Amino acid sequence: MYPTKGYSHSSSLQLLGGEQTYRSEYDPTTNVNDVFDVWIQWRAKHEQYLQVSPHFTLGTYAEFALSSRKLLQNYTVSVI
Repeated sequence: MYPTKGYSHSSSLQLLGGEQTYRSEYDPTTNVNDVFDVWIQWRAKHEQYLQVSPHFTLGTYAEFALSSRKLLQNYTVSVI
């Protein structure tokens, strides 16, 4: 639960797909109907703990994500 030394590394590669559907009540010209999209994403995480003294440990944490997904049809859909 509270590490004092050592490291942890994890990585994942995913192939994802989905369908976009967006209907606006205010501006029907921005509607998007059943647009299918496929993308790849890779994530990596690394934690390392260094014991400086018997009562003090220094830790570092890094996380990286890379995705080929493009922005969606409009800003609101991309943020959601």
